[in-house]
This record gives sequence, C-alpha cells and structure tokens, in this order.
Amino acid sequence: MHERMRDRLENRDLNGIRSEAEVDRRTLSRLLPFTYQLDGLLRWRAVEALGAAAGVVADRDPEFVRGIVRRLFWSLSDESGSVGWSAPEAIGEIVANRPQLFADYAPMVVSLFENLEEAYFRPGILWAIGRIASVAPALVAEAAPMAIRLLSDRDPHVRGAAVWCLGRIAHPEAAAGLRGLLSDTNQIAIYMDGEVRATTVGGLARDALDELSRHSQP
Repeated sequence: MHERMRDRLENRDLNGIRSEAEVDRRTLSRLLPFTYQLDGLLRWRAVEALGAAAGVVADRDPEFVRGIVRRLFWSLSDESGSVGWSAPEAIGEIVANRPQLFADYAPMVVSLFENLEEAYFRPGILWAIGRIASVAPALVAEAAPMAIRLLSDRDPHVRGAAVWCLGRIAHPEAAAGLRGLLSDTNQIAIYMDGEVRATTVGGLARDALDELSRHSQP
C-alpha cells in the first residue's frame, strides 16, 4: 500500500488519491509520512495530495480531518518529540481545500510565526498563508504586515516566500516593498503547478505586482 501511494504521488494522481479517500479516510494517515520525505518533489506532492484527500473526507467527516490538523499542529510542539517539518504547508493546504469548514485554523497558521523560533519554518509558513490566501484572502489578511517586513529578510528563501504570499494576499501596501525586489536575482525553488520550479526573488516580485495590479482594477 505504501508503494502504491508513492506511485500515485510520483505520477501526481490526485484523482486516484481522492478516490481512495472517498472509501477510506485512513488515506490521510497514509499520506502523512510522505510529508516528511527528504525528496522535495515527493514531499510537496504529498502536501498537495493531503489537502485534496482531506477535502473529500471533510465533506462527510470533518471531525476526522480536524484530528489530522490537530496532529499536525502537535508535531510542531516541543512535547511531540518529533518535528513536523512540512506541517505548516500541510495545514495550509487542508484549509485551502475547505476554507468554509476550517477557517478557524487560518489565524493559528499565522500565529505560528510567534510560536516557532526556527528560521527553517518561515518559508513554509509564508507558503501556507499564501495558499490559503489564494482561495480566501480575508482569512489571512492579518498576516500582510508581517509578510511585508520579511521582504527584507537576509534569507532569499524567506524573501521569495514572502513575495509569493503577498501576491496572493494582494495587500496594496506591499507594492513598494515588492518593487524594491525586482532586481533581486537570488534563485529559489517554489512548488507551483505540481512541480518544484526554479525562479528568482525578482521574478516572483514581478508576478506579485501583476497580481496586485489585477486586484486593484475596478
């Protein structure tokens, strides 16, 4: 069963994973270990698939999905004895798939900045916020000032994730900071459209400014 799930993830067979989740809610638990993979692409596809499968299960058993989300938050606590390296992204993906059901988790994702000291988590939290914002920006609008501050972070991965996040929140006050990064040629990788894509912070800033422009049009 583990190998079948790996095959589905490697082929990005989201429909197949949704079909499994429709008949067996434990599909979510089977996906969780893949979110800890060192293989970046497999890990990201597991995060994406977890959200897709959670959406299917939530339509008939939202409490089971809430249990999975609580488990993900728990994995980020010192008491858990483990580290949920991709937990913020996974939570964000679940919320994005059913924002009406799980809106109450959105501010908890934003609050992870206060609760997690490790710099490692910043890009993932920003990605999670941006992912929620892509479907329900009002749920995470409070994160905009923090994301704007992180546009000047020393780490290009944090800057790039903040840019990507702000492009989806589409906060007008982000424009000046985004324009200041147009010449940032630092390369980063970001998961988009099923692939881990290489890009630059400046390229993401250009895209984010385009998003802001679209949102500002009447």
